Amino acid sequence: VLDANGNVESFLTSGISEGVRARLGHPPTMKEGLLAVPIENKMPLRVPSISGHPRSVGFPAGHPPMERFLGIPVVFQGKTVGQLYLTNEASAKEFSSEDEEVMTLFARQAAVAIENFRLYRQVQALGALEERERISRDLHDMVIQSLYALGLRLGNVVQTANTSPAQMAEQISYSVEKLDEVIRDLRVNILGLHLQVYYGKGLKQGLEDLVTEFQLNAFVRVHMILPDDLDRLLSSQQRVELLHVTREAMTNILKHAQAQEVTVGGNQTNELVKLVITDDGQGFDPLAPRSKDRQGIRNMEARVLSAGGWMEISSILGEGTTVEVSIPARENDPLE
Repeated sequence: VLDANGNVESFLTSGISEGVRARLGHPPTMKEGLLAVPIENKMPLRVPSISGHPRSVGFPAGHPPMERFLGIPVVFQGKTVGQLYLTNEASAKEFSSEDEEVMTLFARQAAVAIENFRLYRQVQALGALEERERISRDLHDMVIQSLYALGLRLGNVVQTANTSPAQMAEQISYSVEKLDEVIRDLRVNILGLHLQVYYGKGLKQGLEDLVTEFQLNAFVRVHMILPDDLDRLLSSQQRVELLHVTREAMTNILKHAQAQEVTVGGNQTNELVKLVITDDGQGFDPLAPRSKDRQGIRNMEARVLSAGGWMEISSILGEGTTVEVSIPARENDPLE
């Protein structure tokens, strides 16, 4: 696989042992020698004798001796993004036109897969950037402004210290409560910030890391009951959306629930993956109108819908809340 400058970004091998692959060392350059020809011409190259070709420059140290060559450029919308090449020993038959046709079809599929992966990576990077911008706005709106207001209030306390001790005590008590809220908001933003490092991990690993971060910031006991093979049943987008939904649910617990224990559980069938998050907090009325400044549940619903699933929330005042997310299972894309 080539990067935007034509350098080797990823070099994958098949049909040789790990020991032989290790002896190859750095991947070969695709800018000189026989390997450069299919890329330069954007055409397949079939050679019965590597050593007899005028562009041959020999093999790098540690490379097993090969004689037959078939190279197919991997082209997407006119741009070469990689190359598939096969080599055989001299004792093997020459590559045929049928071999070339099959490899050309495979190269077309590989081109689409490579481009899809790069687009996915760009979307992930954009999502991380949007998340950082959101956290920056939240820090400004919720934390910095609150601290500024507290500074003004405490300045007023100093002025009233000698004239009204009772008022001073009331102001200090209020300020302590507000500082507790600021600390809580900071913990919420830290939880959101750390979610960015979970991209690219398996769902179970990402959830475990998210839970660990939550426990450090919330001082709440969390129990996890998750099967090992959830990734096999979910696409990469679905895994990311479930991580975001879990983070949003834990943020709501941290902000509003006053919970002591949280359980994150999951199960799956061949058709459905379920994620269940339960807390023993103060609960709320799910049917009550939602204020415009509390977007948590709306965000969760949007992400679950984006993953092709649905969500149910049940809550009892004084007993806690359960969030159940159901996602249709699908075989993980092997090209991801």
